[in-house]
This record gives sequence, C-alpha cells and structure tokens, in this order.
Amino acid sequence: MLKKIILIVEDEPFVAGYLRVTLGDLGYAVAGVVDTGEEAVRIAIEQSLDLVLMDVVLAGEMDGIAAAELIHHHSDIPIIFLTAHSDEGFLKRAKITQPFAYLMKPLKESELRLTIELALQRHEMDSRLKTREKLLQGILDSLTEHIAVLDIQGYITMVNAAWVRFASNNGTDLKRTGIGTNYLEICRSASGHSCEGGQQASEGIAGVLDGSLPQFFLEYPCHSPDKKRWFMMNVTPLEGGKGGAVVSHTNITERKLVEVELQLAHVQLQQAHRQLAHTQSQLMQSEKLASVGQLAAGVSHEINNPIGYVYGNIGTFEQYIKDVFQILDAYGEAETSISDEEVIDRLEALKARLDIPFLRIDLQNLIKESKEGIGRVKTIVQNLKDFSDPDAMERWQWVDLNKGLDSTLTLLRRELQGKAEIKKEYGQIPEVECLPSQINQVFMNLLMNAIQAIEKEGAISIGTGVEGGEVWVSISDTGKGVMPEHLNRVFEPFFTTKQEGQGRGLGLSMSYGIVKKHHGSIEVQSEVNKGTTFTIWLPVKHV
Repeated sequence: MLKKIILIVEDEPFVAGYLRVTLGDLGYAVAGVVDTGEEAVRIAIEQSLDLVLMDVVLAGEMDGIAAAELIHHHSDIPIIFLTAHSDEGFLKRAKITQPFAYLMKPLKESELRLTIELALQRHEMDSRLKTREKLLQGILDSLTEHIAVLDIQGYITMVNAAWVRFASNNGTDLKRTGIGTNYLEICRSASGHSCEGGQQASEGIAGVLDGSLPQFFLEYPCHSPDKKRWFMMNVTPLEGGKGGAVVSHTNITERKLVEVELQLAHVQLQQAHRQLAHTQSQLMQSEKLASVGQLAAGVSHEINNPIGYVYGNIGTFEQYIKDVFQILDAYGEAETSISDEEVIDRLEALKARLDIPFLRIDLQNLIKESKEGIGRVKTIVQNLKDFSDPDAMERWQWVDLNKGLDSTLTLLRRELQGKAEIKKEYGQIPEVECLPSQINQVFMNLLMNAIQAIEKEGAISIGTGVEGGEVWVSISDTGKGVMPEHLNRVFEPFFTTKQEGQGRGLGLSMSYGIVKKHHGSIEVQSEVNKGTTFTIWLPVKHV
C-alpha cells in the first residue's frame, strides 16, 4: 500500500522537526516542511497530497487559516490545524475553511496518530460519498422526468437537470424551488396561482413523509408563459417512509389534450349559459334600481320644501324665545321696585307654578332636539337624493375607515343600547381614497342588518386590516343567520328575509353597488343560528 503523503506547514523548527520524525515513524511520507502560507498553497496546488498539518501562526504575511481557504479553492485536501490558541475569534475564522480537526500544542504522538488516521478515513469516506452522489446525479440527470429528493421534513436535498430546466422554462427563481427549500411550502404557495392542486399535492407528500400513505399520485395542469401542460406527480418513500421521499413529475400533456378538447365545448356552453343568466340578473337589478332612484328623487324633492320652512321656523322660534326670556329677566330685575305686597305675592306664586328656570332649560333642550331631528331628516333626504343620483354626491377623498366606523357607531348608539355588545379589532390600515358618505352608508346598512339579526342580546364584531393593495372591513353578528338557499340572493334589490316593517331589501343592494363602484368586492358568510359575516374589500387608491 502506498504511503499517505503529508505536508507540514510550521514555522517553529523544533515542532517541524518533531513532526517530520514522528510522521516517518508512523509510516507516512512527508512531502516537505514549509513555514509560510504562500509556500503551502503552492505545494498543495502543484503536488498530490493526502493531508496538510497547518500551523495557524506562520512566518509570512498569510496565516494558516487564509492558506487553508486558498487550498480549498483548488482541492479537497483534508487539513488539520495546529495551534496554541483556542479563542472564539480563531475558531470562528477556522470554521469557514472546514478543517478536519484541531490539535493543540504541545503535541502528543498518540493524539497526532489518532487524529491523522480519523481525518484520512473521513476524507476517504467523503470521497466515496461524493463519487456515489455524482453517479446518482448522473443517473437522475439522464431521466426526462423532473425529480427532487426530499428529506423527512420536506426539504429538497437533490434535484435533476430536468427539474432545473422546468423551473427555468417557467420563469421560476431557482432559489425558491432548488436545494434547501421546503417543497411542501412550494406546493402550498402554488395553490390557486401558478399551479392547480398545490394544496392536495402538499397533503399527499406529507402523508408519504410521515408514513400514513404508501405512495401518492396526482394529475395536475401547470401553467407556463406560452402554454398549458399536464403532469403526473409520483411520490415514493425512501427507506420505508422514514428517510424522506422521491418526487417525480412526468409530462402527460399529449394524453390529456384529447380529454381537454372534448370537455372544451361543454365548458364553453356552460360559460355562455352563466353569462346569459348574469346579464339577465344585472338587467333586472338595473331596472329595479332605476325605478327606486326615480321614486327617491321625487320623494326627496317633495320633502325638502316643508323641511326647509320648518327648519327656518325653528330658528325664528328660538330667537323669539330668547327675546321673551330677556323681557322676563328685565321684569325680574324690576321686582325690587314693586311696593305692593299683594302684587309681589301673585308674582311669586306665578313664578313658582310656571317654574321659569326649568322652562328656560327645557325650551332650549326642546329647540336643540328639534334641530337635531330636522337635521336627521335632512340627512335622510340627502341620502335619498344621493341614491337617486350617486354620481353627483361628492369628490373622492382619502379617508380613515376606522374613524368612519366609529362615526357610524355613534349614530347607531340608541339602536345598540341593550341589544348588542360591540367588539372592535381595528388594524393599522392606510387611508383609502373613496367617497366617504357612500362608504359610511355601507357601514350603516351592514351594522343595521347586524342589529336587526340579533333577536334578544348578542355581539357585533368589527375588524379591519390590509392585505396587498386592499383594505378589508369585516362586520360579524351573533344573530339568526341566513339560510344557505338565500345567500346568493342577499344583494338582490327588494329581496329581504326580515319581518314586515324592518326593511325593504334595498340596503344590501345599495351597498353592493357602492362597493362595486369603488372597484372593490363584498363577501358574505353565514350559518343559521350562529351568525353572519360581511367582508368588504376596497383598493387603497381609486382607479
């Protein structure tokens, strides 16, 4: 057997001499003894070495760690560091060079012999493993299926050339689909976006990895920039399901094309039917909204006139009351000049009976409440006008939806008392460019629906958040809920499940129209006897 060749890199003559003699006694061949990192790198590149004993502190400008790093750039020669230092900084730097071992000075022959033997054995095993990995990689690369090897947790440990080509052809970043990434997460993130069936694939792979499934197959379509292809996923366990799995994807496009072509005519027919039904529904809704708009415009016009002069009369009445009380105050000041006891007694009795201080406060409150009442009527009339001509309402503004919700809750304070507990879960959301009064009207409609859905006592939860370029608002109640067969009709004009006198079925229809006008969406989820949740999605910036 050929002797293993070892290079000694040591700047202390005594230690270098000791190593040369000892290595000879142990049966190793010494390639040379050098005291600089530069010389060590040169010899390692030029000669065939089996091992390097490298001192950390050397005579030249390059220390042993820097020399080891350069050697590793050119070969995989195992390196054992010789040092009298064990500080944290040294270990951190040395770790980068992936040394096979460390020997602390002063050296002992037994430790030196054992460390060298272990390093050479380990290096030989690593070399064999790398050879086998290259062979396996070559076999995998020769296959047309794109293949990945997963560890027990689903992380990719090896891929073949077909896998890399597939990712590249689909414009996928290899950092997101290559070695070291979790394939379960890749499948989950692909669901509903670039690859259909991602969630099912993730569950199937997880089943094979944990041993609950002996094998897993899945046919799925996969989109690429220029065409749509179909693949068969085959997941096979390694080592009885305890050591990971092999995932292969086989292109089955040719087989599936025939099936797709046969299904295409049927799908197109279904789409045409759905489009016709949708168009018919939109036409009916537009006609109903138009008729309601005409009615609202007429009612608004008729109510505005009497409201105007009632509001004006209240203002005049308020001024008259102030004048009357000014006179009463003047008479009160003049009482001290009245000498007739009988007159004074009558005045005192009259003041006590009328309770002038109470009248003063109560009249002010009555006038204030009357103004507020007329103001609310004017607001309702304005809302009717806005509904009849929504495009003429107001200009687009940047608005804090959290504040809009709070304002709406203030208006509904009386309706909420003793009926529903409000739970707020507001998020940190950006301002939204919208028509504020219209969005507040949507909040009002949804909150009123929530209040009316609660028969006795319950809770209303209001949450806000942001996702992507949209802000969402959710309003949930613990009311009676909506029956499944009614869910797809809740946004139709004049459709209502409320009792007589509680609604005419226009609130949700108006809300739907307002949200659509803002290029947003509104969703509903409900469960009978548990409650209903409406979720509004609005783009942050108006398009």
